[in-house]
Amino acid sequence: MDPVSLVASVITIVVTCQLVVQLLRYTVEALKEAPKALTNLLNQTQGLHVMLLRLDGLKNRWGEHSVELLESVFNEAQCLACIETLRKMVLEIAPSGGQRLSEAYSRLRWLAKKKDLNSITEAIQRHKQDLVLAVTLITAEFSAISEKEAQRQTEELLDQTAPHLAFPEPPPVYQERQDVQIWFGETLVQDPDWSPYYQKRYDLANAVTAGEWDRAFELLEQAKALYGQCWVNCIRFRISDQDRDPSGYTPLHQAALFGAPVEVVQKLVELGAWRTARSIRGGDNTPLDMVQTPEWDPLHRVLMPIIRHTVPSKTLDELQHRLHSLIFSEMRDDPKFHSRQMRLPDLYVLTELEVLAMWFPVDPSIRDRGFFFRLDDRELLVKSCNIHGKYSNRQYRISVEGCLPIHEAVIFDSSAMAYPIGA
Repeated sequence: MDPVSLVASVITIVVTCQLVVQLLRYTVEALKEAPKALTNLLNQTQGLHVMLLRLDGLKNRWGEHSVELLESVFNEAQCLACIETLRKMVLEIAPSGGQRLSEAYSRLRWLAKKKDLNSITEAIQRHKQDLVLAVTLITAEFSAISEKEAQRQTEELLDQTAPHLAFPEPPPVYQERQDVQIWFGETLVQDPDWSPYYQKRYDLANAVTAGEWDRAFELLEQAKALYGQCWVNCIRFRISDQDRDPSGYTPLHQAALFGAPVEVVQKLVELGAWRTARSIRGGDNTPLDMVQTPEWDPLHRVLMPIIRHTVPSKTLDELQHRLHSLIFSEMRDDPKFHSRQMRLPDLYVLTELEVLAMWFPVDPSIRDRGFFFRLDDRELLVKSCNIHGKYSNRQYRISVEGCLPIHEAVIFDSSAMAYPIGA
């Protein structure tokens, strides 16, 4: 087969395989305590998909020898037929709507087809192993590395992109992890809620407004030591209904507005200040929008947001709308939540974070009650923690199409905050 025809065959398999992976993930997420054989099938199919993508990424290096090598170890026609068979079988067992009746039906269908699915899992695994060999040999041939190193890189890629649970840790740990950001949403805190905790946060807001940066950094250190929290993105809250509406300015907004020394601004950024944070008052201004100095001022360079994860604005807006609707629905019977006039999370902040995850405590003085959420490509995974009582955790997958209740969110990225299914 010539290289062009082979590339076309690989692309066809990639598209079909991606669809099957999505169906399998949906099935695993929708079934409570999904069978291990089903999670293994997802693991093997995702591995095959990753290797197909890797092979497609190497297509510019294919020559006559590469095509011969690939044809000697990988049968694309058999692989496509195997994936097509799997797609039809998964469509038969996939639940619809997340309802208990359809979940029970799916389990029955799974049991009825378990033998066939186990056989196809073995076939998928063989095709994946064939592709691992092919990718390793082609990589080694056109790179200045040994076959052993190429194999190590391939295995590392498979491990990083294998199915992992999205929310492996209990809620209290989220606040203690330095790589997990916290969204502090209170805009009104009155008696009897006042406490040393809120007094220190109020003192921080006063120090920032007054430009007392030594005092502000001291309070930020105290927050870590006393509460295990990073307050560098806290906004000033009101202490009375008579106070002016909140501005939504973070310490970084204030530093930019009042022309703090560039060293102060740099330190705030190093502590985790969000450069994409948007204000409430004045038209969704970021800290960069607040700078009053010419563009050549070093502050502009320090405050320029670094977007690590690109998601279309329209998609983010829809995900955020659905997230806020979900939070209001879960918290509708909690008068304390509504009394604090909470500002709900702004998903645009996630685009600049190294770890696409955030913890939103509905009451920061209670460590394990709130919402944990993370981006998964162009969807949002959400876990509500102890909202309806102790251990009343619920999980959801939000897309532009809707909000789907699930049992256990699955991701294909082990870079942070995850562990393998079945571990």
